[in-house]
Amino acid sequence: MCAAERRDSKSAQLLLEAGASLNCRKEDGTSALHMAAATGCLETVQLLIAYGHKVDCTDDFGWSPILYAHFEEHEDCVLALLKAYPQQVRRLKDGMVCARQD
Repeated sequence: MCAAERRDSKSAQLLLEAGASLNCRKEDGTSALHMAAATGCLETVQLLIAYGHKVDCTDDFGWSPILYAHFEEHEDCVLALLKAYPQQVRRLKDGMVCARQD
């Protein structure tokens, strides 16, 4: 979690290789993927996805990592998350595409 918050993808990789859990959460329900998305660390976002982190997880307020990335304007992270979990996308009547909020 700390490695994701600090944009330290090398430490994140070492921790994951050593068997660190993807299920750790902060008090507000945010995960390492939320933190990586919020800080815009694309390398860590991709790493966590590759290790099987749930892309559609939500924090205690119902926010997913893609919303954190979008809110902080990290377009590359938004695109990586959408690519990893295309079910988050829905096409509107006018042809526009947006993140699903069910």
